[in-house]
Amino acid sequence: MTATAALQLPALPGPDTPVIPAHRVVDGYTGPIACFADPSWPLIPMNGNPGVTQNTIHLASFPEALREEMRLLVWMLINNELSSVFLRARSPSWRSQQGPESTSKTVGVWARLAEWLTERGITKLSDCTSHVLGEYGHTLRDSGASRITVHYMLASMTRLWAFDQLSSRPSGIGCPPWETEGVDDYLPAATAEGENTTEAIAEQTMGPMLIWAIRMVEDFSDDILTAWVEMERLRAAAAANKSTPASLASLKAFMEPLLAGDLPIPAVTWRGKPALARTYIAAITGASHNQVTATSKRLGWRQAAVRRPGPCPLTSRFHGVGCPRVDQISGECS
Repeated sequence: MTATAALQLPALPGPDTPVIPAHRVVDGYTGPIACFADPSWPLIPMNGNPGVTQNTIHLASFPEALREEMRLLVWMLINNELSSVFLRARSPSWRSQQGPESTSKTVGVWARLAEWLTERGITKLSDCTSHVLGEYGHTLRDSGASRITVHYMLASMTRLWAFDQLSSRPSGIGCPPWETEGVDDYLPAATAEGENTTEAIAEQTMGPMLIWAIRMVEDFSDDILTAWVEMERLRAAAAANKSTPASLASLKAFMEPLLAGDLPIPAVTWRGKPALARTYIAAITGASHNQVTATSKRLGWRQAAVRRPGPCPLTSRFHGVGCPRVDQISGECS
């Protein structure tokens, strides 16, 4: 069953086509909306809940060889809907359109697939056949991820194939084999007791945990919310930055002294390992995500961040109950 049944194929977007269609912009939103050609696509226009993390899609997360094909498919994911005929054969949890958080997660799964494909020399989605997808499905099955996580990733790739069928310029990606063969062979074995086999937490442990949970709410919540606001400000600033000679010069002026002086490099933790804090660096230097990504690859900044990861100081002040002063979220009590 195809995803195109009963749906008219949409017109292709141009460079200036808004990423978020008017009918998906929440009431009251008056801010900017990214265009199709932009390197980053904030999803905040679709989110009516200010207390939820505002997701941004960074096209630089896709390998360059597959980026433009994936750009169109991500646009399709945001702008179009799966048909009721297609959804009829799915689980009730499937929706014709995803919200901003689920959209961001789905795009993350697509980016991982794109990385895996390019590592194997596949640089066109038309070469990602059903057989290739089957190999990737087995890779996910054997990765050590939970059954629920792998199932979500397989469903996200089904969604990729489905939206490709909806496109006026389909890439020709193959139909995932779990759509015809069933999904069980591509999932880790289910445990006898289900996913949650962890023993109950002892009372001696639960007591201190409850005390600290109360402290987090009553003592630290103001600082946490302040840090969240600052983090969102930096994300928005980074997403809005454009690639210019001046922004590239600012980026190099910030990074080169750190490299030359063998100093710590702003880093974050990604899948348990240090990684270059690209969004943070883009925000404080005025550089675009593309500039940070391309320059870090060319000059080895990512490897330097892994060797000597450093903090990402924020400008907001934090009270830090129990400490006389904390000037930066990454600073020390003094």
